[in-house]
Amino acid sequence: MSGTTDTTNMPNIKISTGSSSSSQISSPPPVDFLYSTPPSITRVLTYTSPLIRFFSYFLSLVTWTTGNPSESCLLVAAWWTFCLYPTEIIIYGTHLFLLAWIGWKWVEKGKREKLGKPSSASKSTSQLDLNRTVSEIHTISDKLTSFHALINLIRSNVDWTNPSQTQKVVRGLIYSYPIWLILTFFISLTWIFIILGTFGLVWHSPWFKFTRFILMKSPLFHGIMDLICVYAFGGNLSQQGERGGFSVRAFGTLISKAKEQQKKLAGKKVNDSKDENKTCTDLIFRFVIYENQRWWLGLDWTTNLFLNERPAWSDEYNEPTNPKSSFELPQTTTIIETPEDSSALIKKTMEWKWENPDWWIDYDGDVDKDGWQYADNRWNNFSSKSGFRKYTRRRKWVRTARLIETIEKIDKNDEIKEDDNQQDQQDQDNKQNQKVTEITEDFEKKENNTKPPPYFLSSSSSDSKSLPLISRKSNGKFDTESISFTVSSEKEQH
Repeated sequence: MSGTTDTTNMPNIKISTGSSSSSQISSPPPVDFLYSTPPSITRVLTYTSPLIRFFSYFLSLVTWTTGNPSESCLLVAAWWTFCLYPTEIIIYGTHLFLLAWIGWKWVEKGKREKLGKPSSASKSTSQLDLNRTVSEIHTISDKLTSFHALINLIRSNVDWTNPSQTQKVVRGLIYSYPIWLILTFFISLTWIFIILGTFGLVWHSPWFKFTRFILMKSPLFHGIMDLICVYAFGGNLSQQGERGGFSVRAFGTLISKAKEQQKKLAGKKVNDSKDENKTCTDLIFRFVIYENQRWWLGLDWTTNLFLNERPAWSDEYNEPTNPKSSFELPQTTTIIETPEDSSALIKKTMEWKWENPDWWIDYDGDVDKDGWQYADNRWNNFSSKSGFRKYTRRRKWVRTARLIETIEKIDKNDEIKEDDNQQDQQDQDNKQNQKVTEITEDFEKKENNTKPPPYFLSSSSSDSKSLPLISRKSNGKFDTESISFTVSSEKEQH
C-alpha cells in the first residue's frame, strides 16, 4: 500500500509511505516507536539513552531511593575523594580508567563471539530499551519536580516579580558578602565544596530527614534562624530601590534583542546545514520476537497453545507478531518540509534495511544449548532445565536493521511545476474520461432510436379483433411461432 497523507497538525509537511512492511508492538504506557513516532525522535532517544539511564541512576543515588543505602554512601565517599585529590585522579586515573574500559569491551567481545552474536547486536536498540528510556524520563521528571519548584521560587525572588522580595535578597547578599570573604580566608574552597556537596548528597537520606525534623521542632534553632533573617533581610529598601539608577526595562530589552539575534543565527545555521544532501545510517534497531511452544501428552512440543495465553510468536510484550519467516520491516516514509526563510524544500526519506542476513538465537540468560527457556503451566519460573512440571517454553530470536535516512534539497519551483504537471495530467485524464462517457451515451441513444417498434396484427374484416402485442427478436425478425399461435387462436374463436 502506498500513498500520500497530509498531516493536519503539521503545516508544510507531507508524509508518504511506500510498500515495505507492517508489524505491531504494544512499561506503562508502551510507545510504538516504529509506526507512531518520527525517526528523529527515535534517534535522539537512542543517542541519549545511556546518559538518561546514568542521570536517572544518579538521581536515585542522590535521593537515596536505590533500595541499597550503601550505594549512596559510596557516592558521598567518591565526592570527598574527588574534592581532596582532584590532581591525582586526573593524572593517574584517566589512563587507568580508559584501559579498564577497553579491557571490559574486550571481555564483552569474547562473550559475544562465544554466543554467536553478530557485532551489530551490541550497537542496536530494541523496542523494550526505548520504552525503558521513556520510563526513566518519567522517573526523572517526577524526581525533579521539587527541584523545579525550588528554582521557580528562587527565580521569582530575583526577577523583580515581587520588588520587595528582590530587595530583601539584594540586602542579604550585601550583608553576607563580608562573611563570605572572612569564611574563604580561614577555610579553603576545597573544604567549602566538600561541606556543601555533602549536605546536598545527604539531604534526602533517612537519618538527615530525621535530623531536620528534630531541628524544625527546636525553639533554639528557630531563634537562631530568626536572628539571621533579621540581620540579612530586615529593614525596608523600597524607597532605595525606587531611587536606583539601573534600568531593568532597558536590560530586559537588551536580552530580548540578543535572543532574537540568536534565533536568527540558529535558523541560518539550520538552513545552511540542510542545503547539502546527506545520508544518515547510524541508527541500528534490534527486533526481538519469541517463539512459544507448549508440551502435550503424545504430541511433544507444539505451537498449539491455549486461546487465553500468549500466541505462538510474540514480541517482548507478549503481543502477537509475525513469525520470523514472514516478519517485515516498517514502511518507507517520505517527509517534505518547508524550512523558514528558504525557497527550497527538504525531502527526507527513511528506509529500513536488514543488517543481519537472517535471524539468530539469543543465548543470553538461563537457556539450554538450543536457546530454550522452560517454564511451568502459567509461563512462570523460567529456567534452562526441562522436565517435571515444565509444560511451556520460549526461545528468543533477534535480528538487527539499519535506518537509512536520506536528506535531499529540492527546489520549490521544481516541486510546484511537478505538482502543476500532475494536476494537468489529471485534468486531461478527466476530460478524456468525460469524452468517452459522452460517446457511450450517444451510442446508446442512437441504438434505442433504431430499435424497431412493436407491431399489431389484425384481420381484414371489420369485426375482427387485433392480435396481442408481438415484439421482434433481438435479430429484428418476428417470432413466427407466436404469430401462428395467435392467428390460430383467432380462427377458432370465429
